[in-house]
Amino acid sequence: MAPLIGQVPWVLQAHKVFIHLLNTLLVFFLVLELGVRRRLAFFVALLWGLHPVHVEVIAYMSGTADPLHALFCLSALLVLLKKPRFYLALSCLLFIGGLLTKEVAVVFPGLAFAVLFITQKDRWNWRSYGPVVLYLSIALCYVGLRATLLNFNGDFEFYKTENLYTQSLWVRDWE
Repeated sequence: MAPLIGQVPWVLQAHKVFIHLLNTLLVFFLVLELGVRRRLAFFVALLWGLHPVHVEVIAYMSGTADPLHALFCLSALLVLLKKPRFYLALSCLLFIGGLLTKEVAVVFPGLAFAVLFITQKDRWNWRSYGPVVLYLSIALCYVGLRATLLNFNGDFEFYKTENLYTQSLWVRDWE
């Protein structure tokens, strides 16, 4: 984004706030699609938008991937609830965008299964979950690519040097 607007801090910050507002709207519409009343959906979206857990993601430039990941995955979930096949292709493209933004998007097939389970009238019909198989195959292809072609360091380690947090699970979880 820097080549388009330069190094103007307030524009970069406004971009992240705009994405967060879009995510809040997507949460509102997703909760409505799940069959929740409008007022409760509003309060759920308000909680999403104003909860302090999002402060670091919005305040620091290094956290840009988190709201983008949420934007792609929430959009993919909303599009998944539309019925024509065109929307399934669009949902897959949004899922791939989420995967390329942040690898934690590999949990999206589980989210898609949960959303389909909640919204389907015939929950035990296995054909209702066809998109989940498609999302799982995309996720498995991505993991395979990440292990081979996209594995630039030769390993999956995120911390190259030993430190207190890599050595002790107790320190990571409780201190």
